[in-house]
Amino acid sequence: MKISPSDIGSLITNIKLGVHIEDLEKTLKDVITKLTAANQEVAGAEGRWYQMRVRPYLTEEKKIDGAVLSFSDITERKTLNEHEIESLSKYPAENPSPVFRVNQNGTILYSNPAAASLLVEWNLKLGERTPDHIKNLVFETLTSNKQIELEETFGDKTFLLLLVPTSKDGYINIYGIDISQRKKAEESLRKQASLIDLSPDAIIEKKLDDTITFWSKGAQSLYGWTKEEAIGQKSRLLLKTKFPEQFQEILNKLEINGRWSGEKIHHSKSGREIIVESHWLATCNVQGKIEAILETNVDITERKQL
Repeated sequence: MKISPSDIGSLITNIKLGVHIEDLEKTLKDVITKLTAANQEVAGAEGRWYQMRVRPYLTEEKKIDGAVLSFSDITERKTLNEHEIESLSKYPAENPSPVFRVNQNGTILYSNPAAASLLVEWNLKLGERTPDHIKNLVFETLTSNKQIELEETFGDKTFLLLLVPTSKDGYINIYGIDISQRKKAEESLRKQASLIDLSPDAIIEKKLDDTITFWSKGAQSLYGWTKEEAIGQKSRLLLKTKFPEQFQEILNKLEINGRWSGEKIHHSKSGREIIVESHWLATCNVQGKIEAILETNVDITERKQL
């Protein structure tokens, strides 16, 4: 603090301290007269920073007789905080996904570099208003104070736009996520499901606990239950299944080999007994544990009777 023994007895406001303190005299008077504490960050020499704490000084007679000043070096903490703030301030610009800020009138207040392609698709510039469908959602987001999701397709790119309200400040942030690959995967799955439905065989997907999660048109045709009636049911109970061996033994073989085949007896919705040639294929998670079973059943009742 640059204080020497010869400074004792001098007014602290007349001493050239090693730190810069704004309104020191007023701070001291407030602490002494109002009996309140004060905290302030003060700059020192050579880029150092200190946390200054001022407390009333209490004598042994329990009288206020001045103030005590203490200083803690917070240079490292403050430097880290400032670095963190600077780093965080760069986040929107460095984010590889589109980020917008839009006010309640639909005017674009900010867009990061990754959002440039979307602005081109909207034929907009910073400071202009968003398309009407976005502007309406901005109003809805601020009014409800709830997040809203929207899918926007631009050429071969599809983005999921998440509108997040900051109602007290009268604007929303829009965060874009490129879901093009996910949409292609979903489309591929839809095509596969359509191909499965074209198969005359009964194709069923079920969880390891035997709960049906997929029921093909072939299954509906063979057994009589619709997809809505079958999904969520236990396969063994619904079809009154008779296995050629213990069910647990089948699961053990499935776990070892990843597949199982055999003949079973099922019953249709009308009660008709159906003999099927069944093929099971295990679907495993990343840990290698079975989480689903894909089952294909072919009606061989007539063949067996012959």
